[in-house]
Formats: sequence, C-alpha cells, structure tokens
Amino acid sequence: MPIPCFALALSLLLAALSVRAQLTRGLLMSGRALWFVAEAEDGQNYWVYKKGRSVYVSSPNGHEHLCHPSVTSEDRVKSEIFLVYQAKIVSTKLPS
Repeated sequence: MPIPCFALALSLLLAALSVRAQLTRGLLMSGRALWFVAEAEDGQNYWVYKKGRSVYVSSPNGHEHLCHPSVTSEDRVKSEIFLVYQAKIVSTKLPS
C-alpha cells in the first residue's frame, strides 16, 4: 500500500513544481520591472511595474491596473492609485 501513496505524493510534487516553473517563466518573460512599492494609509502595499512605456499597478487583492499613457511620474501613479483603488499613498519604497 505505501507505493501508491508514494506515487501520488510524487505526482503532486511534480505538478506543483511545474506550476511554479510556469509562473516564474511568465514573470521573467514578461519584461516587467518593479519600479517602486507604494504603501497606503491602511498599511496595504501596491506594487508598481514598468514595461517599456507602460505602467502597471498591482493591488493587494491581485487586481492589476494598466495606467493611462500620461501616467509617467511617481506622483501621477499615486494619483492613479487613489482614483482606482481609493487608497491614499503615504510612502514609497524603491526596490533594493
């Protein structure tokens, strides 16, 4: 009986590794670079990415927002986060 349990555990492990590899490959191949992390008054973090001239904001709940092309500065991104997520940004952190 231990052999089917081992086979099941091995197949689950291989499936998990495959999913992780696909996610990693997708993030690395996307060409996005973390620009900064914005912290809101309520303590939630919003991650801001750049890809070419495009700016993306990822929220804590997993929603991703593509900013208007006129959003090119940190201050404009803060305004965009306020408009989209109704969150006031109190600080920003650059990636290390």
